[in-house]
Formats: sequence, C-alpha cells, structure tokens
Amino acid sequence: MNNVFVTSPESLVTTHDAYRAGVLEIALFKNKESIPYLDKAKALYVTLRQNTKTCSDVLKMTELHETILEAAGITQKTKKHLTVIDKTELLQKFIDEVLAPSGKKYVDEIVFRYLMALGEQLGGHMRNCIGNLARGKMVRQLIAQLNVAGKDFKYFIDGDKVWSDGVKFKVEVAESIKAIAWRNGVHVRTFLNNVNVEGLSKNVDMVLVEKELPVITSSEMKKALADTKEIIMMGELKGGIDPAGGDEHWKTARGALERIRKAYKRVDILFICASIEKAMAKEIYSMFQMGDLNCVANLTDNNQLGSACEWIVKL
Repeated sequence: MNNVFVTSPESLVTTHDAYRAGVLEIALFKNKESIPYLDKAKALYVTLRQNTKTCSDVLKMTELHETILEAAGITQKTKKHLTVIDKTELLQKFIDEVLAPSGKKYVDEIVFRYLMALGEQLGGHMRNCIGNLARGKMVRQLIAQLNVAGKDFKYFIDGDKVWSDGVKFKVEVAESIKAIAWRNGVHVRTFLNNVNVEGLSKNVDMVLVEKELPVITSSEMKKALADTKEIIMMGELKGGIDPAGGDEHWKTARGALERIRKAYKRVDILFICASIEKAMAKEIYSMFQMGDLNCVANLTDNNQLGSACEWIVKL
C-alpha cells in the first residue's frame, strides 16, 4: 500500500491533540477574519444614529437600502433577483412589522439583525478559507518533497498569466497556487488544484496529469483533461477539523471518489482528510486495502501527508 505510515484504521484516526490544535488554529483565524464584518456593523450603527430619528427615516436613505435588506434577512444572492419595487416593498414591511414595534431601539434591532446576516456570510467565507488552508498545507508539503527529490519545478498562481520558477517559491503564496509542474525523467507531471472535470458533477480537489500546460486557464485545463489517458491521479482533500462534521465530509468525499472510480477506472485515487473518526477510519482503510483508494492520509499527520506527497512526486 502506498503510505507506510497508514498501518491500520487506528493509524488514520485524528488524535485529540490534532483536533485541539486544529480547532485553536481555526478559531484564531476566524477571529481575525471577523474584524471587517464587525467594522461594517459598527459603521452602520454610527450612520443610523447620526442620520435617522425614527425607523421610517431608513426608507429615505437609499444608499443604505441594500445593507438594510441584508438585516431584514435577504441574502446577497436573493437580492439579485429582486426589482427596485420588490426591495422597496420588503423594506417597508420590515420597518412596519419589525422595526416599528421596537420603538426607539430600532437602531439596535437593525444592527443586531445585520450582525446575524454577517455571521452567515462569515461562515461561508470561513468554509472557503478552511479549504484554502488545507490546499496550502498540501502544496507546501508537495513542494517540500519535490525539493527533497532534487526536482526542478514551476508553479502557477491563480490569476497570473505566466508560470513562476520554483526557486522563487515563498510559503505565503501556497494557498494561491493553482498548479505545480515537474518532470519524472522524460515524463511531464502537472498537479492541478480544484479542477472542473467534465463528466463529474463537482470539481475535483486534486488532479495529476501527464501533460504540459502553457498557462492554467479553464480552457487549457479542459483540453488537458479531455484525453483521459493523460490523467494519472485524482483525489479529494477535506480540511475541516470539526469532529461533528467529519462524517458528512466523508459521505460527500466518498460519493465523489466513487464517481471518479466509476468514470476513470485506470486512474489512481487519493484521499486526504483532517477529521477522521473511528467509523470513518475503518471504511477508508478497507477501501485502501482493497485498492479502491490507492493512497490515503490524515492531513493532521505530517508523516502520512509527507508520504502521500512523495507518492505523488514519484507517479
């Protein structure tokens, strides 16, 4: 099996220390990321206190309508489907049915409800951030293995127009790296992050192809993945550390992995996850033993992650 540090289901289980360290890291990161959201709520409080005397004055402040709609529970996505008339009617109902009964405390009512809306936005932002943190950790370890193997490589940062030489790599760009390319002898290897694969219902977290791409764009990646013979490996990466969400992450990942296996029978499959409980570990290890998963690793275990990245480098 392709990870010497995965010897049993128990070896895959996330330890208490790993959970504690992961939860602390995310909590501290979330507190930092919440600052601009809190600043927005504070700014709204000041503006309302300075420019309104009653809740009905809110309707006159057209520049605040979009923000007040969010306080009323209308999401940014929903607002795109509403006309100006729709929005005005919703605001009036919000004023009449929610703000008016609160009397002189209407400003507090708006700000509290706005904070609830911002909390949901922060939650969505954090889910993206957690995925980015996991990709960054994976990328750093993959590059470390390339360096240990003495392989020259280049990387492509999301949004750039050209590849960057591996000697220029700095850890702070790891989360923004969309692709890494190197050679195994005469064979080209390109590792892609978060790729849309035609024929599969969702993006694939990790893909390794035997193809050199001039640039990393949607059209170039689509062409690279069109020839299934050039796809070497596909994998799922789950960075969420909350134990309560571990089973749900595994169900989602298992479905994606099964779709990959069904569509691409000759492709190697990798699964890396931060939150692995005992029941999950048994299923994952069983699939690993049977060859349904070619390589697995716990993201919180540096040895397992390093071994998985070494495996990728050698493919």
